[in-house]
Amino acid sequence: MLGGSANLKSPTLRIPPRQAEVDVKLSVPRSVTGFFAGTCEGRGMPTLASTHLTNRNRVQPNHANNYETAHGGIVMKWLDEIGAMSAMRFAGEACVTARMDGLNFRRPIPVGDIALTEAYVYGSGKTSVNVRVRAERENPTTGEAKLTTEGHFVFVAVRDGEPTQVPELTVETDAERELRDVALEDAEDDAP
Repeated sequence: MLGGSANLKSPTLRIPPRQAEVDVKLSVPRSVTGFFAGTCEGRGMPTLASTHLTNRNRVQPNHANNYETAHGGIVMKWLDEIGAMSAMRFAGEACVTARMDGLNFRRPIPVGDIALTEAYVYGSGKTSVNVRVRAERENPTTGEAKLTTEGHFVFVAVRDGEPTQVPELTVETDAERELRDVALEDAEDDAP
């Protein structure tokens, strides 16, 4: 309506408690260089739980393929982004994608639904970080969610354009052990 104001109420998105408990709030660093500078000295060994991140993206028409569902490349991009954030949280360094293993698309995410993405570190090498990624389609009004995509990404920590050492992963709780074991089992199943 031109020149006037509309008295519209925004719909409220109901987030089920189970999902709200796993959301992690990220703060945007003032300086990416300052945020990732240095090693893990002084900040303790990262735990699996500290790398467990979730994010939501509403699937819009510009994300869609010819079937009015999220284009696979868009979902892959969202998973790569959250996987990189998880790897950087773990490594304390900038991380780049080195490999995507066994990215399995199980069902589509229709336009209008929410793509709920999740990532956590389950293992590491000298400079590499193994991250499990998953996406679910979530109904924006009911919160009902179904698994759509899952896979394993490998990131490499870099400093000044060169690979740099990463810390060891700490697994402290039974829940963390279960997440790690599921990821390791899935990674074995996806191996060529």
